[in-house]
Amino acid sequence: MQSVEYQTILTYLTLYYKGVSYRKAVRDFSDAKNKIAILENAKKINTNFPDEAQRAFTYLKSHELHMGNILYLGHSEYPKELYRLQQPPLLLFLRGNRNLLTRKKVSLVGSRKPCLLSVALTRQIARHFSETGYVTVSGLAAGIDGVVHANSLEGGTIGVLGSGFDYVYPVEHEYFYRMAKGQSKNILIISEHPDDRIPKPYLFLKRNRIIAALGESLFFMNGGKKSGAISTVQEMQKLGKNIFYLNHKLQKNNEGIAQIRLLGIESKDATDDFPVTIKTKLSKDDLKQKPGYLGNSRWVIINRKSFSQLPFSPAQADLYFPE
Repeated sequence: MQSVEYQTILTYLTLYYKGVSYRKAVRDFSDAKNKIAILENAKKINTNFPDEAQRAFTYLKSHELHMGNILYLGHSEYPKELYRLQQPPLLLFLRGNRNLLTRKKVSLVGSRKPCLLSVALTRQIARHFSETGYVTVSGLAAGIDGVVHANSLEGGTIGVLGSGFDYVYPVEHEYFYRMAKGQSKNILIISEHPDDRIPKPYLFLKRNRIIAALGESLFFMNGGKKSGAISTVQEMQKLGKNIFYLNHKLQKNNEGIAQIRLLGIESKDATDDFPVTIKTKLSKDDLKQKPGYLGNSRWVIINRKSFSQLPFSPAQADLYFPE
């Protein structure tokens, strides 16, 4: 006989494959208290969506070893912060240390192609939060996200995917995936998608609401006017949380600041009222530093073929060189 937990996950996964959102699930399958009555409606859902139900069953059967790494809406360990979202994920697929979800967290986002100044400042801020007991949250993308994760591993970091775990994206971030799958205590990677979900541009925008919800505050480090990170700022604004953004005169590719100002968000300058003292007058040695583990998409690993055999952390900047 299937457990209650298994039946719940199976039914939620059926709704996922059918494309049923949280709002629609509440509308069509809720009880008198407006809570999704999944078990009471499981038979109805499986009857209405037989193809999706079979797909969900097949998926769970082939991923039995990972059943313990799935949280569902209503689960005792489901992050309480996500209940504030208008569309909380029905399911969360996890790899790594789920205890990081219970600690105080801060979200940092920015461009995939940041300037070196933004990389240097992001490195400082990520390390500051790591050293002061915060878990950082970002999107595991190239650029600023990679800098955040690489420089806060010691204190703990959470990456939110816009795809399933079968797709390492970008491929250079394989190290983080291997850490998480190895049950490292310093990293957690989460996704609202099954492992076989391929990356799509709109899924990265969708995942930004999770990044916003998990953090107590949001730090926009660098981004152009079309930066996807701006959508994270918008999600954070809906939640009424603190938003900071770097506004330094030497930053490049930072036109996104103008977009954020249109949202009515006040500036927190890099040298004024920021949660960490930032060295904004960088020396020549500072500027010579490599951006760190994929801190900038222009930097690549020296020997990609031997990447999976590296016995040490690719966060060491000397592993990288400019194309």
